[in-house]
Amino acid sequence: MSCYESEAGTITLPAAAVPGLRKALNASAITYRALVVAEIDAVWNDVKALPPAKRVAAIPYGVSIPVSYDDVHTHRRADARIRAQSIVKSNGGRKPTRAVIAAAFPVPNARTREWGESEFGLTLEGRTLHWEVPQNNHARDHAAVTGLYQAALTYLNDVTWTRGTSGVIVGNDEYNRDTTYEGGGGNYVTHRFGPAGQ
Repeated sequence: MSCYESEAGTITLPAAAVPGLRKALNASAITYRALVVAEIDAVWNDVKALPPAKRVAAIPYGVSIPVSYDDVHTHRRADARIRAQSIVKSNGGRKPTRAVIAAAFPVPNARTREWGESEFGLTLEGRTLHWEVPQNNHARDHAAVTGLYQAALTYLNDVTWTRGTSGVIVGNDEYNRDTTYEGGGGNYVTHRFGPAGQ
């Protein structure tokens, strides 16, 4: 059943937690990037025998991998395949070089401030982490099974929160918004971290 939903929030981290968070998110992003690179090779193998002029048209926009919301690995592989298809398409159906892949999907490092996977994005500005799942059909379901989402939750749930730090993630969905009783339809909390979450 269709359900358009979203999720967003801001979390203020203790200064000591920032390097560890960046390390955890980078590790997840590097794993996901390796999957994308492997899928780029698979997409290229699927089309390389075709004449160059027909390769882009032969690359589908979706995937035929059955995906379950509770199967992180299959969902991640399907998402990596879609991203790989996009990279090969944007390269004109030619095999992307390392430079092309690095431009399309840079390797995260100690200065990385933004991470994204599927329908989930994180931005780190100093000690402030911005959490974003844009509204889409089952967007929160899709985001929740990404490695990035799970890495962020795992890390944030183990942080030792201090005074002046914490955050709340709120969500909404089309069924909740359609509520007609007094006070209905507003955003609701999906995750709480630290003192603000008490």
